[in-house]
Amino acid sequence: MSPQKIRYADDPAWADVEPLPQDDGGPNALATIAYTEEYSEAMSYLRAVMASGEFSDRVLSLTCHVIDLNPAHYTVWYHSLSHSSPLLLTTHLPREHL
Repeated sequence: MSPQKIRYADDPAWADVEPLPQDDGGPNALATIAYTEEYSEAMSYLRAVMASGEFSDRVLSLTCHVIDLNPAHYTVWYHSLSHSSPLLLTTHLPREHL
């Protein structure tokens, strides 16, 4: 678990993102998972940026945070790795190589 809890709702850098909450099937869901508030919030923001197709430093930071909270979440690992490679390339290569 991360040492300091991050609140995306209170961070101005995330003010333009409308979080997408987990849909467990409504009020009469057969089984719901009791996620921590921190994990639920982080995943709500991650769902939103994944749906929008955004990839940026803040998304990479968010995926790292979710991985810290749940290292077994394969989809987040995949999203992080598939988006970090282009970020690293565009950050470290001269423009003429892009």
